[in-house]
Amino acid sequence: MIREYIEDRKRQKLDWEQNKSTSNVYRYGWLSFEDKTWEDIRVGDVIAVHSGAEVPADILLIHSPTDNAFVDSSNIDGEVGLQQKFVF
Repeated sequence: MIREYIEDRKRQKLDWEQNKSTSNVYRYGWLSFEDKTWEDIRVGDVIAVHSGAEVPADILLIHSPTDNAFVDSSNIDGEVGLQQKFVF
């Protein structure tokens, strides 16, 4: 029981740190991007994701210079290697 508590606390700390990380979010009406923490990003926000960036949420890929992206999802499903994802 103590072990589960310690693991839960570690996960909470990692979640907190990840929620405090920032990403570029489009500002409607301003025609520019601003930095927002992941905890402040809402459904419908347009996010600029750069190469090598970590994205702690589900996103819909709407543009890529090559019409696809390679995603490492080992933190989610444990699969090792990159998975190819295509632009919607």
